[in-house]
Formats: sequence, C-alpha cells, structure tokens
Amino acid sequence: MTDPIAGAPIALIAGEGALPEAIARKLAEAGEAPLVLAVRDDLEALAPFARRLVRLRWPSLGRGVREMRRFGAGRVIMAGWIPKRVIYFLPLLFDRLSRSVLAGSLMDDHSLLGAVVRALEREGFSVIPY
Repeated sequence: MTDPIAGAPIALIAGEGALPEAIARKLAEAGEAPLVLAVRDDLEALAPFARRLVRLRWPSLGRGVREMRRFGAGRVIMAGWIPKRVIYFLPLLFDRLSRSVLAGSLMDDHSLLGAVVRALEREGFSVIPY
C-alpha cells in the first residue's frame, strides 16, 4: 500500500539563514519546486526555486496551514532559524493555532520545535527531514 502523502507537494517553512535557499534549490532541481512559506525578509534568494512564495510577517501557523492546504501540500520541511524576539514580543499578533502551540510548550528551542511539529501533524501534514 502506498502512502498518499509520499507523493504530495512539499511546503518549505523558511526561516533565516542559507539552509532554506539550499533546500529550495535542491527541491526545484529534483522537479519538486515547493510552496515556500518565508518567515524572513529576504525573499529574493528563495523566489527562483519556489513554485509559490508566501511571506509570513511573523510565524503564523494558522495562515501557514491554510496556504499549505490551498497548495495541496502533504509534506512539510522546516529549515532556518526564527528570531526568538518574534516569539516573545509578538504573541498578541499570533493566530489561534500559534497561540495554542505556544501556550502548551516550554519556550526552549527543542520544546517549541516539537510543539510545532505535533501541531502540523495533527493538521494532517507529514513533517519530513531535509
């Protein structure tokens, strides 16, 4: 039996740094140009490799989930870093899903990442390694 998510389009949640660009490039070269959800300002580096590019001004899981569903993504890759100041100083701007993840998690990197992965999996996505 084949996994229907295995062949589904990929979404890349792209934080800061060079890693998201390298991953987007490799995916595009393999014929799987991703939906890129950019939680960063530098979109120019990612644009050539994205099938679709969406800028998230802050980490918004709810909007990200809606965009991934609209795109038909079943698989998600997360790469790059997101400044902690965004998490600590902008929580009132977060959507309901993002606030629920933050409320149920410790604020260290490992706990936050695990909470985000669990939330995406509950929404029906497969979080895959890069």
